This record gives sequence, C-alpha cells and structure tokens, in this order.
Amino acid sequence: MRLSAGGERFWLPVAAFAGATVLAASPVGAWADLTLRDAFLRALPARPATHVAAVVVDEASLRECGAWPWSRTVLASLVRRIREAGANGVALDVLLPEPRPGDEELAAELRAGPTTLAAGLRSEGWLLPAPTLRAATREAHTGFLLDVDGVVRTLPATAQAEGRALPALAWAAAFPAGGSRAIPVGRVLRPDFRSTPRTIPTVSACGLLRNGPSTLLKGRIVLVGLVAAGLGDEFVAPTTPRKQTDAGVLIQASAVESLASGNELTRPPPFAAGALAALLVLIAVLVRRSRRVPASLAIAAALMAPASLEALALSLFRLEVPAITISLASMVAIVASEFLARRRADASLRRASESLAEEGAARRAVAHELKTPLTSLRGLSQLLAEFDLTAAERQRVAGLVASESNRLSEMVEGLLDLERLRLEPPGKAEAVVDLSALVEDRVRVLDGGQRRLSAEIEKGVHLRGDASLLNRIMDNLVGNALKFSPEDGPVYVRLLKSAGDAILEVEDRGRGVSESERERIFRPLVRGRAGDEAPGFGLGLAFVREAVIRHGGHVSVADASPSGAIFRVQIPASSQQEAAN
Repeated sequence: MRLSAGGERFWLPVAAFAGATVLAASPVGAWADLTLRDAFLRALPARPATHVAAVVVDEASLRECGAWPWSRTVLASLVRRIREAGANGVALDVLLPEPRPGDEELAAELRAGPTTLAAGLRSEGWLLPAPTLRAATREAHTGFLLDVDGVVRTLPATAQAEGRALPALAWAAAFPAGGSRAIPVGRVLRPDFRSTPRTIPTVSACGLLRNGPSTLLKGRIVLVGLVAAGLGDEFVAPTTPRKQTDAGVLIQASAVESLASGNELTRPPPFAAGALAALLVLIAVLVRRSRRVPASLAIAAALMAPASLEALALSLFRLEVPAITISLASMVAIVASEFLARRRADASLRRASESLAEEGAARRAVAHELKTPLTSLRGLSQLLAEFDLTAAERQRVAGLVASESNRLSEMVEGLLDLERLRLEPPGKAEAVVDLSALVEDRVRVLDGGQRRLSAEIEKGVHLRGDASLLNRIMDNLVGNALKFSPEDGPVYVRLLKSAGDAILEVEDRGRGVSESERERIFRPLVRGRAGDEAPGFGLGLAFVREAVIRHGGHVSVADASPSGAIFRVQIPASSQQEAAN
C-alpha cells in the first residue's frame, strides 16, 4: 500500500502519539526519562534550605554522649533544647517502639509543640511508637519508594496496614496538625530535592545537649535522626552525587524542604508526552515537505528540542517533561517519514525502469558484500605496517589476511561464475545427459558415507544439457539441505520423470523457507532467515536458478512435512529416441 503525502502527515503524528504514550507509561521509558531528569537536577544550582534543619546523632555524639540507643530522658532533653532554639516543629526520624523509663518525660516534651514521631512498616504490619509516646504526638511513616535503579524520587503520601493509615513523615513535618494542607491520600509526593541532602543545615545532637540552643535551628522544622556509620539508613536521592549515598534523615529533610517551600515536581500524564511528540513530528513533516531542511537537521531537532524543553520546564515550572520518550518516538516517526519518502522515490525509479533498478540493487548489494572483506584487509594491512608485532601476532594477522583474501576470492569467483552463466550463449557444451546416473553419482559423493542422504532415483531419465552445470545444481541444492538440516536430520533426494519433464526434488528437515522469502532467496546475495548463522554469500541458489533457466526449466521451493523445505527443479526431459542416439 502506497501512502500519500497527506496520509503521511496524518498517521506519522498519530504513530508518534501512540508510541510516546505507551513508552511514557512503561517502566523502561519512565526509568530512562527519570535518569535524564536527575542529571538536569544535579546540574541546576542547589537551593539553600530555609525551612528545615537536622539534629543528627553522628560519630562525635556517640563518642561524647554514649552509645545508641540513648535513654528517653536524654531524648526529652534533646527535644527541649530544640524548642529552646526556636524551632517551628520537631520530627523524630527514629523508631521508639518499646516502652522505656522516661517515656512520660519525653511525652511531655512532645506535647509542648508540633511534633511528629516515626513509625515503621514491615511485612507483618506497623512498628508504632510506644503507647505513651503515641498518645502525646502524631506518628507518620518513614517509607520511600525506590525506583528500579534504587533511587528515591517519590514518597507515598500515605501508607496503610492493619486498618491504620499514616501520612508520610515529610508531609507531616512540613504541614503540622492544624495546617492548611490536607493529606493527599492515594498519591505520591514528588519533591524536587533541589535543597540537596548535603546542603541541609545540621547540628550534632550531643553538641546541642552540651552547648545549649543553636541559632541555626530558629524558625525551622527540625528533623532528628541517625547519621553515624552502621546506625542510620543510607539512600540515593536524585541530587546525590553519582556513586554515593546520603543518610535517610537528610533525604527526609530535603523532602520536607521541597514540600514546605512548594517545590514539588509535577509529572504530566503519559498522553501529554504523546501530544508533544505528535506536535513535534507534525512540525518536522511540514518543514521537510518544503525540502529546505535536511533530514539530519530534523532528526537532530527531534533529539534536542525535548531535552531543552525539559531543562526549561524543570527549572522554571518544576514540570517533568519525558524528553527521552518524546525524542525517541519523534525520531522514529521522522526517520519513518524519511524512509517512506525515499521508498516513494525508489518506487518511481522502479516504475520508470524495473530492470535497471534491479541491476542497480544488485550492484549495491555486491559493493556492500565486497566492502566488508576489503575493509578487514585494509585494517589488517595497516596493523602489519604500522605496529611492531611479535612473531606470533604477525603470524596470527597474516592468517587473518589469508582468510579474508580467500573469502574475497570465493565471493568474486561466485559472482563471475554467475555473470558468465548469464552471458554465455545457449547450446555450449550441451549433450544428452543420463540424469539418473549423474544424480546417483553425486548422491554417493556428497553423502561421503554419512548415510544422511536417502535417494529415490528413477532409471532412464535423460535430458539435453550441460553436465557440469547439472552437477553444480545438485551440489548446491544437496549442500544447502545438509547445511541447514540438524546434524542427525535426513535429506531426501528424488528424481522422476513426469509429463515429459525431469523432476529433481531435494527435501530437508531444517527451518524451512517462509512464503515471503521463496522468491527472494533465488536472487544474488540474498539469504533467508535460515541462512543467517550459516557460512555463505547467497550466490548458490542464484546460480541454481540461472542454470535451470538455461536448461529451459524452473526451480521452486515449498514446505516439507513435518518440517523443512522441498526444492523442486523441473527441466524438459529428452525423448527415448533422443536418449538412445
């Protein structure tokens, strides 16, 4: 079916829309886009944290104030110090599930102002704070959502288990009870992490206990957590330096900063990516119709425009644009457009001169096939000439040169044989040939004692022809059958005379030949799927066809049962009188 230019302008944007939509909704497409988005986020200047700070239990705290866990009395003192410093709220990113002495004192400090206490979610259910502490404050889950590459990019706004739903710690800390923001149940939070975990202001917990309130905490939401090696969790945020990790409490603090400052990212639905891809492709197709813009420039625009748009949208509007998805879908559609344009031009040339186009295609195929060994020989010769090789290396390279030379020679000889056969005048070296004896002899030689060939040969089948060409027809057909059949698979050779024709059949148990390939495989330098992994140049069957045509016959291929292919050669046979003479 030929596609008009008007139809192309319609279906290419539609195809880009469908491809981008599906890819944006798939995990692979999302992962690729998020990886590029992370690179843009790391490239943007870090935003100073103005809403949040962290009080951390670091190695110095463990040395000076003792090993973890600290008593509830010490934690109560820590919360008191944070409030004295003028903090707007406190969130304890530590799990305190067991009742301990001092819970009442800690609970009293928690009641003194906006506080949030961490709760963990395990496979068996919630790990909640001790009852006395739970009654004094509100609890929130600390879970992150890890993408396939292990990066924390989103947080579930709520988590539910055992009939209890809890908000995310970052949300609860950013918007304390009584705030104007309702918990967004059922969706994920997308902090931009532009206030990177490593730029969050931090104060050592033991230093705060010993030295008194820090002005660094005034007016901020303060998260308390563990950063000492071996105690706190380590994760990777989008703005974490490559191949490094950040403490979980600092990633929570970075998320709180993003949420409190209104810097959440927005990810458009997949169909929005499809619409952008369709628009880009439509513009590219319309511009290309003018023939003023090269295809390479249109493809480059398809690649660069979405990335530039994403960088702009991310920095100004906190909008995630799936640049890779849009670029890939657009580029494929634009390439398809260019391909269709070229195919229309080729079709026009073929209609003007079908035979000339076929000859041109054959020359291009020959040039392509010859290019590979020539390129190899050039590289190997440069290797011999320009590098000081050891004797063993020189011998190995020389062997490669010989191998590529032999391969090139075989290809050239095959092409010359085919060309000579086409140009040679009919009637040369023709005589009445006992085809039955010829086939029987070639079967015995080609089988070589392997007992893989099974022959049914009718006696007394003669035809007028060239014995050497008939031998090569047999060699090519049987050789292919042996090559493409399983090692223990039989090959059947049948010769019979029917309705004045000599019919030669070679049947194998290989992969067979699909209907779409049954005409093509007889062209020069064309190989079917079954020949992809086997040696050869795609000249044998082309030679068979030319040799059979020279004898006034034709060759075809059909399916064998239960598997494989049957190659059938049909050539006019000689009469009994002609054979007797």
